[in-house]
Amino acid sequence: MVSLGEGSEFIHSKLGTSYFNLDEYEKAIDHFNAALDFEDKNPTTHYNLGKLYALTGEYENAEGHLLQSILLKAVTLDGEFTSLGLTYKQMGKPKEALLYFNKALKENPENERVMFERAVVADSYYEDLQTRMNYYLAYLEKFEDVGNPDLLLLAERRVKDIRVEIHMNASDGRTE
Repeated sequence: MVSLGEGSEFIHSKLGTSYFNLDEYEKAIDHFNAALDFEDKNPTTHYNLGKLYALTGEYENAEGHLLQSILLKAVTLDGEFTSLGLTYKQMGKPKEALLYFNKALKENPENERVMFERAVVADSYYEDLQTRMNYYLAYLEKFEDVGNPDLLLLAERRVKDIRVEIHMNASDGRTE
């Protein structure tokens, strides 16, 4: 089919693999490059090209394709971590929920929902009022200009409530 002018990523990848197995590296490189013409975001194709270029001594090309393969293959798990955090929140396991919300934020620090949910869970988990408030303040600081107005309002109200609670506890402590 390729000789008839037809091709696809699949055909060129298979031909590239066949030529690789026959130690015909230049032909393999040609076919893997042709496969990239159809789909340039395939990490396996870039990986194969990286290996082939290394075998032929073209180390800069090898480096470029291997790095591209890594970038394309990099998986972020913030969605999965968020779902686990929410599941643990619903199960009444705040310690586990906090663990997975923190993992989600490591993967994607711009995830507003996770940062808000983390504050809510921290509010139910920690006894120390200042610690509870700090989670809301961190959320507000990060998203005050770009966040969801409803979530911002809820966080601001909770900060006010915690401040009142802190003040009331301080007043009670001074009268004793």
